[in-house]
Amino acid sequence: MATPRRRPRRQSLFARLYPIHLGIVAASLLLVAGASLVTYARVDSARIVATLERSAKVVAAGLRTDSDRTQGFVASVIDAAALDSIDVFASDGSLAYGAPAGAASRELGRRTGSGIVRLNGARYAYAVEPLANAGTPSDIAQVRIVKRLESEPWRHGAPLLAVFIAVALTLAAAAAVLYRYLRWIDEPVSAIRSTARYLARGELNVRVRTQGPPELLALAVDIDEMADQLRRRIADISRQRNQLEAILSSMLEGVVVLDQSQTIVSLNDAAGRLLSVSPSSATGRTLIDSLRNAELDEIARAALNGEQPVERTITLYRERPLHVQVHATALERDGVSPRGSLIVLNDITRIVQLEALRRDFVANVSHELRTPITSIKGFVETLLDDDSDDRDEQTRFLRIVLHHANRLNAIIEDLLSLSRLEQPDQRLRFERFSMAKVLESAIEACSSRISEKRIRIEREADNDDDDAWGNPSLIEQALINLIDNAVKYSADESTVAVALILRDASLVIEVRDRGAGIPSRDLSRVFERFYRTDRARSRELGGTGLGLAIVKHIALAHGGRVDVRSVYGEGSTFTVEIPQPEPPATEPQAPTK
Repeated sequence: MATPRRRPRRQSLFARLYPIHLGIVAASLLLVAGASLVTYARVDSARIVATLERSAKVVAAGLRTDSDRTQGFVASVIDAAALDSIDVFASDGSLAYGAPAGAASRELGRRTGSGIVRLNGARYAYAVEPLANAGTPSDIAQVRIVKRLESEPWRHGAPLLAVFIAVALTLAAAAAVLYRYLRWIDEPVSAIRSTARYLARGELNVRVRTQGPPELLALAVDIDEMADQLRRRIADISRQRNQLEAILSSMLEGVVVLDQSQTIVSLNDAAGRLLSVSPSSATGRTLIDSLRNAELDEIARAALNGEQPVERTITLYRERPLHVQVHATALERDGVSPRGSLIVLNDITRIVQLEALRRDFVANVSHELRTPITSIKGFVETLLDDDSDDRDEQTRFLRIVLHHANRLNAIIEDLLSLSRLEQPDQRLRFERFSMAKVLESAIEACSSRISEKRIRIEREADNDDDDAWGNPSLIEQALINLIDNAVKYSADESTVAVALILRDASLVIEVRDRGAGIPSRDLSRVFERFYRTDRARSRELGGTGLGLAIVKHIALAHGGRVDVRSVYGEGSTFTVEIPQPEPPATEPQAPTK
């Protein structure tokens, strides 16, 4: 396992500049100290040489006045001036005498002038004074004074100590001044760098608070302004992102954003629900890998590679088939190729189902109306073409025409009732009504068919005297439809049970028969318009196919629900449950038409 590379620790500006500047100052001081010592040595040497020159003049002057006491005079001058030797040269250049004669005199020879030389590892200062034509003996030409110097001038304790103290004090003062100056520069730099690190971590409320050079303070002000602008821009971006996420989350349409490699960049909740994936787990994966849908992947590639948007309808097979309209388009092009694609998914399952219902409804209406219209047309044409005077036959034909006309009228009335119940602005008048009276009226309305088939009606209401809340005429119509439906499909001399009961703050209507029952495959569709489990028998019994649909919409208009339980071959139980809220103080609703 490879160890992560550690980020090198960077020294501060002060830690890097201070030693360099201090070294430069120290080197400069050493150079100055060295130059001072050299200058001191030169000055000291010049002083010594000047002293020797004065001594040489004194000796020369003494020799001019009294050449007879030369030896003693020279010895006294040597002792008085702490000289090494005094050499007196004859006019022919030979050494007349030296007091005391030494190696320095021999090494110097006939040197003239004055200066400092190094002989045999020792330093000597000398000065020469000419005597010719100066009233001196003719055999004396010049005088040379030599003095041995014990050590270099800067090696003396006092000068060297003074220079060392001066260098040390100057270096200490320079170090202090340099420390304060570099700190004055480093503090704002450190503050700016620290603030930049906070800003890089997203802590945009941090500001530079420091003192220093005007240039760095101006830079700090610029960084603070940049942080303010960055904070405002990030706030704007965050607000726009939150708004976009809220919009995408609240959209009913699914939205999928892909990049150039078909990788999912973004997926909203609606798309996740449609495609049965989690947005967080799908993001960052390819479309085919995440959704496993070849059709969707093909549409996305077609949109990415084409010039025009692609729109198709696909079917997703889940617990129930989902019909999804897919609209895919390429995103803005970055140079030659697009940067990705955008897929919008719209669930049109409900529209497809409604379209299928519409087609079924049109087909059913057409089928239901075709039979009576065809019969009416046929019998009318027969009557028109019949030249006989057979009154009984004509009467039979007219009765058949009347029967089919009544059937057409019943279908139209039921369709109008459904249309009124489905109107969104329909406002019903609710009132207190007697359940016993409504039940009695409904049974009375079905009495003709009940008597014809000799059906026994069993009432199971143990609280007939109670009142219920609702629209009595619509509840009566629902009861009539349910009782008539139960009587039609019951065998002769059988029993139909009817219950109108208040139970758990709801009005419960139950109608049970012991007829043929309903196959389980048809239970979910018996409340659809014109749906029949046995079309031939239903038409034979005179039903319109709209009765149960009307019952369902009456329940929905009251905020209730309908249900059916049936065992094929044993009978069916239809239940209508209508909630019973507290009646309002006033009844502003318009009466039902």
